Amino acid sequence: MAVSGSFLEVLDDRVVVLVDTAERDEDIDIARAEAAMLRAQERIKLGVPEMDMARVEAALRRSLLRLKVAERRRKRRSGGVNLT
Repeated sequence: MAVSGSFLEVLDDRVVVLVDTAERDEDIDIARAEAAMLRAQERIKLGVPEMDMARVEAALRRSLLRLKVAERRRKRRSGGVNLT
């Protein structure tokens, strides 16, 4: 799963995970994630107002995470092993 905006609490007898968003690997739209990554990279390259930079950087991190999760799923399905 790709998750963002998460908080983890570890207790003696349980673990609690709270997330803003969670996306299963099979639900990730790779083309959409790639387009979002390219948009964010272009905005960073062109420069955005400082107040918007945090949002653009967060969008870039989300898109990269989605692509990483989708790639791990692809490798699992093809029989490849990835320990990273």
